[in-house]
Amino acid sequence: MSKLLSILLFLFIAGAVAALVYTVARPVGNKPFTEFSILGLDNSADDYPSQFNMTGNQAISVTYDRGSTTEGWGYVTVGIVNHENRTAIYSLQVKVDNVPVDVNYQGEILPQLAQLSIPSGQSWQGQIGFVPEHDGANQEVGFLLFNGNSKNPEDTLHLWINVTATP
Repeated sequence: MSKLLSILLFLFIAGAVAALVYTVARPVGNKPFTEFSILGLDNSADDYPSQFNMTGNQAISVTYDRGSTTEGWGYVTVGIVNHENRTAIYSLQVKVDNVPVDVNYQGEILPQLAQLSIPSGQSWQGQIGFVPEHDGANQEVGFLLFNGNSKNPEDTLHLWINVTATP
């Protein structure tokens, strides 16, 4: 009886070791993906632009969640991390209430950020500015990340802003 228990115990331990080796050698969840984030001022996970005061098409002031104020553009920091197991080409578009708006990247005004080439396992981070085109409360700002030539965004992040027009 004790010999039978020893054999069963040995088989159980050998099976557990084989399962462990298999799990380590072939990890689950190796599916390609991209990390996409937006950060507020000071690269924090808050303090996003929330209130725009506009005169015509110009933002005369932008107030952030914690009360900071800037002029001209509302800024966020975009982060992209490539886990696609290949170099990926990304583009980023900003929409306010589903209407594309220009972005300000390093002082250049662009309809979108395009051709961001990021090698596998690498990341990219950049500060971009945006300005809404009309006044109104609870406007949805969408940050759309496209991978390659896809017509559909790989990921979308959202903020909500209020825009007040002054004469």
